[in-house]
Amino acid sequence: MTDFAPPTPQPAATRDGVGLDPLAGGFLPPYAERLDLIRPFPALSAEAMGAALLDDGADAGGTRDDGAEPGGRAAGAPFGGDALAAMDAFGAPFGEAEQTRATAEDREIEGPHGPIPVRVYRPEPGWRPPAPSPAAGGLRAGLVWYHGGAFIGGDLDMPEADAVARGLATRTGATIVSIAYRLCNDGLTHHPVPHDDAWAAYLWTREHAAELGIDPGRLAVGGASAGANIAAGFALRGRDDGAAPWQALLAYPLVHAEHWPAPSGELAARLADMPQILRFPTDIMALINENYLGGPVRDAPPYAFVGDGADLTGYPPTYIENCENDDLRASGEAFARQLTEAGADVEVVTCAGVPHGHLNAVGSPLTSRSLDRFAARLSAGGQKGSACAPALDGADAAPDFVYPAATRSGLPLRAGEGAFIPPFSDRAPLLEGFTRNEGELFPEDPSGIDPALLNAFAQYSAPWGPDEDSHCLTRDAEAPGPNGAVPVRVYSPRPDRLATAAPLPALVWIHGGGFFQGDVNGPDDSFCKGLVERVDAVVVSVGYRLCTPGPDGVHYPVPHEDCWAAFTWVREHADELGADPVHVAVGGGSAGANLACGVALRARDEGRPAWQVVLYCPLVHGRPFPPASEELRACAARTPGMLRFPPDLTAVMNSLYAGGDPSGLGDYAFPGNAADLTSFPPTYIENCEMDDVRASGEAFARQLSEAGVDVEAVLIAGVPHGHIGLVGSPLNAEHYARMAARLKTAGPGVPG
Repeated sequence: MTDFAPPTPQPAATRDGVGLDPLAGGFLPPYAERLDLIRPFPALSAEAMGAALLDDGADAGGTRDDGAEPGGRAAGAPFGGDALAAMDAFGAPFGEAEQTRATAEDREIEGPHGPIPVRVYRPEPGWRPPAPSPAAGGLRAGLVWYHGGAFIGGDLDMPEADAVARGLATRTGATIVSIAYRLCNDGLTHHPVPHDDAWAAYLWTREHAAELGIDPGRLAVGGASAGANIAAGFALRGRDDGAAPWQALLAYPLVHAEHWPAPSGELAARLADMPQILRFPTDIMALINENYLGGPVRDAPPYAFVGDGADLTGYPPTYIENCENDDLRASGEAFARQLTEAGADVEVVTCAGVPHGHLNAVGSPLTSRSLDRFAARLSAGGQKGSACAPALDGADAAPDFVYPAATRSGLPLRAGEGAFIPPFSDRAPLLEGFTRNEGELFPEDPSGIDPALLNAFAQYSAPWGPDEDSHCLTRDAEAPGPNGAVPVRVYSPRPDRLATAAPLPALVWIHGGGFFQGDVNGPDDSFCKGLVERVDAVVVSVGYRLCTPGPDGVHYPVPHEDCWAAFTWVREHADELGADPVHVAVGGGSAGANLACGVALRARDEGRPAWQVVLYCPLVHGRPFPPASEELRACAARTPGMLRFPPDLTAVMNSLYAGGDPSGLGDYAFPGNAADLTSFPPTYIENCEMDDVRASGEAFARQLSEAGVDVEAVLIAGVPHGHIGLVGSPLNAEHYARMAARLKTAGPGVPG
């Protein structure tokens, strides 16, 4: 092919609510730090690969003169000397291997070409997976998995096999059966032998499903790279033989040979800029494919390369995860288009900033994130609109948070009801069947979002009534900051409505929006006005810089520095604002609550602590994200996906804020992960009952209490995350009153 293929459209939403990684435009950490190790080396040559494939040192029985295993490094390793050492250093573990709770049992089954080693992974007895596959009669989902290795390498012990299987069994409670199919590395073994091994293992798993703890109606197949080819081939064979798998899960698949697709212009540019030793040029792929077939690719049968013109109608539901920096992405993207054209139920995700084979990376948070997405498929029904339990970093559910009987302000506490209350109960059904994910967070083309979703959300978010009348004064100003001027909006009571001329308490308010959206207008404008209507106080709303994707985008510490600059400006200009510099509080909602807590920690450390902290739906943990209680999980399960913010999705927002892995950025970035919260200001936390993010707010309340901080937590029953964003809601007035009560607790001239 000479023309570039069109880019594969990214879906507006994944069916399971798991976030989509946006294209990063390069390598993300931890890969980015190792690129210089391999940049000097050219791409693998066809001659070197040919020598490795032919392996002239092997005899007809597949043994070598030097005693080495066929296809091993001694058998014509394609990389030599310095290049091999560099690749080893590039692929070394990035950290500790993921802790798993799975058992492994080695077995051997009979196949048409002899015994086939398999390894069966199941969760440890008594283990409660964070995202369990639904149980039916005590049986859960199962997955038959095939490792990659260009058809010539790989085994059951490589991370792409062992770590993947352990990780998925731990996350879901599903049974994973990993297959050691015969490799084409002796000059004698070719297709259909690996395919036959794979098919035999799949049939054996079906026949022994009950013994293995598998629901035979939910047996999936999957694999990585060459293993994805094999899985894709017998998914087609299963369709033809009346034994189709439940779904196919394919990681960076290689499914084309004769009709190798051209890359899109975007992918071609990406590949040209990569270290060339990571490339899989077309001549190399031709050798790999011909070796697998044992002959010309034009003679390939349909099950060998399903992308080369096979009839794909009736193909099982399929999930494809491609790597951004990978020649093989062209094959995965083309296959997704072919499946879509055939009417198959297909979901495609591009894993940003990683090279081919990233499931082999030990200790990489990007690998863990991919396993979360695969686990979500095993935890869902494999159909559009399926619910998915939140994937949590914690192993066990957190204990139920015990809220006090009343707030110290004297306002009644809403007890948890476990269901939406009016008016939300009337509108929540509009969003049933839709899920929220990164496709809605960062749409490359907003016009591609499902019109039905847009219509449903417009109906849901329509005003319930007129906004409150306000009589406060507002003015826009700017606070100087290290990244440029920071817009602020100042709200203050009208002088003729003040009961005293004494300086007023102040609140620096930071809006939410997942770190990437929101401003001083809209819901936060209504909130600030509603607050000033109820209490004599000065409220300053901060228009901090929003985060943007990519290595050159806006990330931490820029938003934090903007908010710190605004907080400092309010203190320095207290007299001008009519505020008491001693009684300057800081607060925010959702991501804004994170920023507010970061400011509060910094103020504590610099010896000028904030007066108090006021938080709404706080998202203050990066990684690890705290587990939800069983009660919260039950509430989340009854919440439409479009109103959900499960940990998979918050991880996407946290990574955007961090500019990569949110771990290790320091206390001001994610205060919930701070080691020392002693002397944190008195804190008020308002959580929403039907909100995944409540896990963070409740965990933070516990942490503050254990640190000796004066903390008050309130649960607002029957409402989702961000409920104050809906104009005219009768619940907003109650929310404003509770927040105002906090600002009435101290200060000169302020009623106590």
